Amino acid sequence: MVRVLVVDDSTFMRSAIAALLEKDPEISVCGTAKDGQDCLAKAAQLQPDIITLDVEMPRMDGLTTLKELMRTNPLPVLMVSSLTAEGAETTLKALEYGALDFIAKVSGADQEDFGTELRHKVKSIARRKAFLRLRYTRTNLESGRSGVTGVAGLSAPATGVAGNAVAGAGMTRGVKTALSAGRSATVPLGGHAGGGATGNGQRPSTRPAAPVFPSAAASHAGGTGSASASPAFSSTAAAHAGGASSASASTIIHPCTGTHDIVVIGVSTGGPPVVQKILSSLPADFPACILVAQHMPASFTGPFAKRLDGVCRLKVTEAVNGDKIQNGRAYVCPGGKHIGIQMRGPLPEVLVTTEPTSALYKPSVNVLMETAGNGLGRRVLGVMLTGMGSDGCDGARVLKQRGGYLIAQNEASCVVYGMPKAVVDAGLADQILDVEDIAKAIMACVKGC
Repeated sequence: MVRVLVVDDSTFMRSAIAALLEKDPEISVCGTAKDGQDCLAKAAQLQPDIITLDVEMPRMDGLTTLKELMRTNPLPVLMVSSLTAEGAETTLKALEYGALDFIAKVSGADQEDFGTELRHKVKSIARRKAFLRLRYTRTNLESGRSGVTGVAGLSAPATGVAGNAVAGAGMTRGVKTALSAGRSATVPLGGHAGGGATGNGQRPSTRPAAPVFPSAAASHAGGTGSASASPAFSSTAAAHAGGASSASASTIIHPCTGTHDIVVIGVSTGGPPVVQKILSSLPADFPACILVAQHMPASFTGPFAKRLDGVCRLKVTEAVNGDKIQNGRAYVCPGGKHIGIQMRGPLPEVLVTTEPTSALYKPSVNVLMETAGNGLGRRVLGVMLTGMGSDGCDGARVLKQRGGYLIAQNEASCVVYGMPKAVVDAGLADQILDVEDIAKAIMACVKGC
């Protein structure tokens, strides 16, 4: 049974959210709170599995409540936000401060779909190892690192990873012996090569300090008795890793031997801080173009792209149909549409379309990976990040059939291990990596290391 604390200043919304949640027999609303102060008191008393938290409230707003909660009593939090530009900005900040995901408020005929999504997100987040990410946030806040880019342990190092391509190459070379012997290799996390060059660009000129991101193994070793800290590495991933069971391991199944100049990223639940971490770790002279399909409402993708552009050395924009494929550029798919690759003669360009209208998700990661694979084949590096469901698996299969290469985020560092799990279970992943290793691996792949 998942126990939920519902927090909203509106009596109607508290009742409506509670009623929608309790349509699922596996969910119990253990309490409600009318504002931030009430939330903190009831969270301490009830210790729910997850909190749904409104953004705008009297006495203590959602962001202030969230920061105090992460400092004193870290629990999984799902933000409930309005579909406005202001609501989007606040929600993106909340994801940096430690909230694990968000859901946008709707009204009228959309209530049924809202309720279904709400129940799915509550159950998925409450049952994942959210505790570990929340622990990182508490560590950062207590050490005075509040307000950094990507709290919850997901901020990029200030130096980027341009200089870490060598480390990525070394990681790849280091496993070739094991691979040639017929076994997969497990690369332990830990110290990463530091002091990477930032490239020719100067965006941005200053960067906030990165918060500490301890390994999952270290977090388990510390222990707090949380029932939500589940086993960190799936049996499937362990099988691919030749029996590896450590949560603090990244697995290389097939080393990257080609050079890729198109990177396509699929991501959903828990994705914004992860995408921010990865993109902000890349240099301005990144020798490839990046396309991102993040499951997100239309009113959120513009602010998300703008926020990324403000903290990344890459130029990040919301995609427009016909945008040029250029090195050092990243395009975020507009919500409610699809992003992909279309060919204009021999030259690729960004495709933004509403077709297929039948797709379950808009944007669809399947569309992105399938069009990229069909159009550019071996030039494409696919990256599958945290998210519910299996969107992207069919597209990843096409990408791999056309010679593309695929990285999947590992279970230990996912908020929800759904989309990456699907490609791992299907045997499509070439590398299964902790979030800390993904930017470095991308650099190695695009440089042909």
